[in-house]
Amino acid sequence: MMANLGHILHLTVLNPARHTRIFYKLARSQVRLGWQVSIAGQDEATNPYREDGVTIYPIQPFHRLSPQRWLVRKKLSALALRLRPDVIVIHAPELLPLAIRLQAKTGAKLCYDVHEDFEQNLLHAVHYPSFLRMFLARRIRKIEQRSLPYLSAVSYAEALYQDILGAGEKAIVLENTFSRESLKATPSPGLPKGPYFLYCGTIAKEWGSFAAISYWEKLFEFTKIPLVLAGHCPRAEVLAELQTKIEESPLRDHIELIGGAAYVPYRDIVSLIEGCYVGFGLYEPLPHLVGKVPTKFYEFLALGRPLLYPAAWEAFGVANNLGVVVSESRDVAGIYQDLESWQALPESERASFFWSVEKAGEWMKKVFPESTSR
Repeated sequence: MMANLGHILHLTVLNPARHTRIFYKLARSQVRLGWQVSIAGQDEATNPYREDGVTIYPIQPFHRLSPQRWLVRKKLSALALRLRPDVIVIHAPELLPLAIRLQAKTGAKLCYDVHEDFEQNLLHAVHYPSFLRMFLARRIRKIEQRSLPYLSAVSYAEALYQDILGAGEKAIVLENTFSRESLKATPSPGLPKGPYFLYCGTIAKEWGSFAAISYWEKLFEFTKIPLVLAGHCPRAEVLAELQTKIEESPLRDHIELIGGAAYVPYRDIVSLIEGCYVGFGLYEPLPHLVGKVPTKFYEFLALGRPLLYPAAWEAFGVANNLGVVVSESRDVAGIYQDLESWQALPESERASFFWSVEKAGEWMKKVFPESTSR
């Protein structure tokens, strides 16, 4: 049996405890490398539980603008002081000041996992009043930069970010490629049988969930294949608008929504991708999105399923045989013909789209460079 290298505690605020990146990739990789791993994040369970060797400490789900967002920090602080981990991994910039205080009390090493360019996200965050966006964006960046001296490692989910915080040798890129371990999980019963068009992931306008319905309605004439929308919507007003759009669609009887107000287990997302005819990745070409490689791209590439994607990502898509580009200059009939003739890359050529446990191990070596035993 592999020796226990120490205890890693992942802390987040708005992410689910079994978040694709936090749980399925980082935490499970760390367990395989010999670490004891815990996650505190949103989960509907009432008591701690273990899954895949990871201990989950649930935080009852709440809205991003709820006062609970600030109150939950006391719970996270009490948990960290009780567990006294060797490493604390922060997944939300607002927790960095708390983590620094916890470091002083516990001696834990601190890591910051940068999922997004939070400064840019806040500048374009429609769920915040416009007068708050600039203030919050600048404040978050200052918090991130002032925390650097206390951090042992900074990991970036996108190569695009090019060490935006200036962490230097502490920085490492851990792109959101697809975890092979996810293929071993048993999906929930009752999932739809293929073929179907699929939108999966967070339900938001800028990520193309509404555009997926509109474009699928055009393709239905050629395919008669139904649409499945699977994912969580963090904003109640957006979910209500989506449900209205579905109800008003002349093809509403051929649309199935999975999740919505509830999180969809990642094992179900993987199973849905495997069974789909084609997926939708019609992201809006917003300044904080263009240039990123969405996790959805890696998932479809690794699983060998085609994706419809915007022209803003054409260079990446063509280079990696992602699927078919959607643009105003292309008619729907031509798109359909391209989908019918599309062929996935051989599995042997998809290796670069899979998550590397070894790369996660390199990250931990940055945390403990003085130790050859870890």
